[in-house]
Amino acid sequence: MITRFITSVSTSFNPFSRSAKTARSFLAHLPPNARQTMAINTKLLPRDTKDKAVLQLKFSESQLLSSSWASRVAGGFDMG
Repeated sequence: MITRFITSVSTSFNPFSRSAKTARSFLAHLPPNARQTMAINTKLLPRDTKDKAVLQLKFSESQLLSSSWASRVAGGFDMG
């Protein structure tokens, strides 16, 4: 993964939830020297939380990319 233009990564997720897979996968694909070149903030939510998982990327041009998602529910996805 090319991380040259990423200056900050912030994640918030419940590690026991299926919705945490995206955030965990993104963090796993960061290079070993990522902490030297960017700020990485990770917040682990409690098991029984109803908060959505969040992944925020800040780029060197001061642009912010933010994404949040929830776990799957019986009828499909919870977009709420």
